[in-house]
Amino acid sequence: NLVVFPNPTTDFINIKTTKRDIENVYIHDLAGKLIYSGKSMKINVANFPSATYIISIKTPEGLKSFKFIKI
Repeated sequence: NLVVFPNPTTDFINIKTTKRDIENVYIHDLAGKLIYSGKSMKINVANFPSATYIISIKTPEGLKSFKFIKI
C-alpha cells in the first residue's frame, strides 16, 4: 500500500506506506532522464522545473510507479 502525495505539488512529494520496506526511490522526467535517486520518504522537488514526472518506488515486492505534476 503506497501513496504519493500531494499531487500536484510545488515543494515536496511524500511517500506513505504501511510498511517501512522501501529499498529505493527514483524520479524520472518524461524523457526518461533520472532526476533523483535515494531512500527518502519526503523529497524536495522545489527546484525541479514545472513538468510531469514518474516516481518509482522499489520494494521487496517489486517496483511501483506513479505520475506526479510539479507546478
